[in-house]
Amino acid sequence: MRRNVDLTYIVMDNQIYGLTTGQVSPTSRKGMKTKSTPHGSVENQSTPSHGHCVRRHYVARGFSGQQKHLVALIKGAIEHRDSPSSTSSAPA
Repeated sequence: MRRNVDLTYIVMDNQIYGLTTGQVSPTSRKGMKTKSTPHGSVENQSTPSHGHCVRRHYVARGFSGQQKHLVALIKGAIEHRDSPSSTSSAPA
């Protein structure tokens, strides 16, 4: 990013393409059954490293069922200031 924009990028991954007939996505578990794959996904699950294309300094992972934890993660992301030596990670 040329302008060094202060940006918070939030990604939600539910392991499925929900606006289709329930197609599996690259992050779906092998064997996951959906309407479009009744015998299960034959592909191995891909674990993306979000932000691998750009320099990132705050990476966290949460679960939608733990709302207080998510609030803390999102606040942490918004309040985080760029510092090359500080990479943060939170457990799932």
